[in-house]
Amino acid sequence: MIRPYKKSDLEDCMTLWKIFDDTHLSQSAYYFKEPTQKEREIRHGKYTGESNKMFLVCQEKDRIVGFVLGELRLIPDVALLKRRYIMEIHGIAILESWRNSKTAGQLIQGALDFGKEKGAQDVEGHLWSFNHRVEELINGFGFTLQSKKYGYRIDG
Repeated sequence: MIRPYKKSDLEDCMTLWKIFDDTHLSQSAYYFKEPTQKEREIRHGKYTGESNKMFLVCQEKDRIVGFVLGELRLIPDVALLKRRYIMEIHGIAILESWRNSKTAGQLIQGALDFGKEKGAQDVEGHLWSFNHRVEELINGFGFTLQSKKYGYRIDG
């Protein structure tokens, strides 16, 4: 069942944040650092304490097995960009034992529904190049590539 985060979900969500962080660290220690528990709590609070933020969880029986989070943003009418509201997906985390279920798809659909309910005209997300599993998932929903971001390491 996909639903909004509740304070009673905190412990399970902290476990999922650790999984989220470990996944990123294992793929690119150059870009990511191990956050402290306090840093995880601060980050978590930013997604659960502001009205323009989205934090949805997937609850199965008495535990949280995944979450998706993001932010509703206004793209201002500047330069060539048209003014519009977007739902920006910032992350998704799922317990390893639930990754081959339909949980990820349900969470993405929950984010799409949330964006629509809040008046977003588009849903966007940044995807790291190592995250092929999520890339396949969002392509299945009809997401299309809008731009590419390139990086170059000056120090090697």
